[in-house]
Amino acid sequence: MKVRNEAIKRISDSLNDITIDIIDYGNYDEASLEDVKFRGLNLIDSNLISVDKEYCAYSLLFSVSIDTVEITKDYDRSPFDREDDRYFFVLGSIHSKSFQANFSAELVIGYSDRIDHSIYIEEIITPDVIPLLDPYDHEVRHLDVNGD
Repeated sequence: MKVRNEAIKRISDSLNDITIDIIDYGNYDEASLEDVKFRGLNLIDSNLISVDKEYCAYSLLFSVSIDTVEITKDYDRSPFDREDDRYFFVLGSIHSKSFQANFSAELVIGYSDRIDHSIYIEEIITPDVIPLLDPYDHEVRHLDVNGD
């Protein structure tokens, strides 16, 4: 409990370093992730996984809301020249999605001689990637030839 708030703050600060992988099962082959925002980070569970004289380690489970913005190419709405077998130009669409995701992290706490005031965070290990599947909200804005 002594390092709980600091650990949550550090994990919150490190969220932008985690890669977001939106799994759409091939729906948008040429999607470009333009923006990611994290909100509502909550610690769901913590489990002590090891203890020794100088350190203890916890497995932490978090929940977070993630808002993304992707730009995709929309070939269905784009004009195609059958004689030249090419598109004159390719229109785009902006997809704004919201996801709820859970991820695990590991917290290593150090202490000297089990003295209460000597407790400190030794290390926090967050995932490299958070896969996202099935957004609970998805808005699409189709761009015109001017990008509006």
